[in-house]
Amino acid sequence: MINLDEAIKLSKADHCIITTYRTYTENIRWANSSATTNGLSQDDDIVIISVINKSVGTVAASLTEDLDIKALVLSSEKLARQNPPAEDYTDLIESQKSIDDKKLPSTDISPVVTSLGKIFKHAKDKNLDLFGYAELRSTSIEMINSSGVHKSFNSRVGQIELNVKSQDRQTSVWDGQSITSWEEQKIELMFDKLLQKVKWSEQKIDLEPGDYTVLLEPSAVTDLLVYAYWESAARDADEGRTVFSKLENVQAFDKNVSIYSDPKEQGLECTNFVSAVASSSHESVFDNGATISKNNWILDGKVAGLFSPRYYAKKSNRQPTYFSENLIFSSEGKPTLELISDVKDGLLITCFWYIREVDPQKLLLTGLTRDGVFLIKDGEVVGAVNNFRFNMSPIDMLKNIKTIGKSEKTLAREFGDYFKLTKMPPLIVEKFNMSTKSDAL
Repeated sequence: MINLDEAIKLSKADHCIITTYRTYTENIRWANSSATTNGLSQDDDIVIISVINKSVGTVAASLTEDLDIKALVLSSEKLARQNPPAEDYTDLIESQKSIDDKKLPSTDISPVVTSLGKIFKHAKDKNLDLFGYAELRSTSIEMINSSGVHKSFNSRVGQIELNVKSQDRQTSVWDGQSITSWEEQKIELMFDKLLQKVKWSEQKIDLEPGDYTVLLEPSAVTDLLVYAYWESAARDADEGRTVFSKLENVQAFDKNVSIYSDPKEQGLECTNFVSAVASSSHESVFDNGATISKNNWILDGKVAGLFSPRYYAKKSNRQPTYFSENLIFSSEGKPTLELISDVKDGLLITCFWYIREVDPQKLLLTGLTRDGVFLIKDGEVVGAVNNFRFNMSPIDMLKNIKTIGKSEKTLAREFGDYFKLTKMPPLIVEKFNMSTKSDAL
């Protein structure tokens, strides 16, 4: 990696921000109860942002030994001279230093390999096939600007996904785990959980579309709430372009609904300063280096913390509020399996996928259930049902909550590749719309 103190001296712009990213990724993949591939990769990248006469020029490149940093700086300055003034121009963050000197421990994937060996054998004994993927990514980010900011942060986060299929492929169930080290892996417990779902799937039941009471597992809850979180820009709300234009600071949900982000959250620690590559309604490059603090996105049932870069916070008389890489819905209710007994007639939903937005002003989403939908009657699972396409807004999901379960670290099935650090409860939700049947397993 380059010396940023020396690199920033190359700039002749009014202002300059330089950020480097180093990422190590270790992974293993398996199919048909046998490891197929594993690998280790490294990516080094640099982003240079120059500001001249309030205009911004940004260039990004892979860091290689022969990369000409001076030429890259000149290129960003040339772009800044060609671009119009930035609407979000604000003086840069000044005189903040926070160097993360903690050393990430070396990684050892052997706990995963050992557990996989055990469940591969058990699966073959039961005529089941296992598929899945595990990844652990270590990232170091370092940023410097021409106004005295110099910050860095080291982090590690990963995921494990396990899919169990019957050999006739008529049954398919899934579970996922978010991790920050290989030692956290719970592959054998995940397998035991999925064996229960395989047993439930012995009885197949055909159901028609309609509005159902659903017990959403934490993964399903996470996908819907992460999408809503991404749409939570104050400017978009003020301009009437999102559902949040009518929700801010009103009692929209039950007082037990509180959702927040916090870079210091134990077990979910994440980058604690802004590192935007481009400006948007969510973030501004001029805020790069600003400290990210705890943000109560929803507090006691009220939407309270929409994203607001400094320029728009000043314009709209708000406090600056920054996007964070984690999301926590804290609750001390029952775990998923115990909540089943609280459902008289409804569906247990494992996860969602292929989620797309239908109506941004209502935040209406559509998507598919996948790898495990089960019918609950009188507090017991009686069998597996067909998959559905759903039409539902995360806002309506929160409004229609009947019961909040116990929060746990979880992995979103659809968006877990991009947003891994979450803690969510299972939810019993009424009037969840299943619009059509789906042929997917």
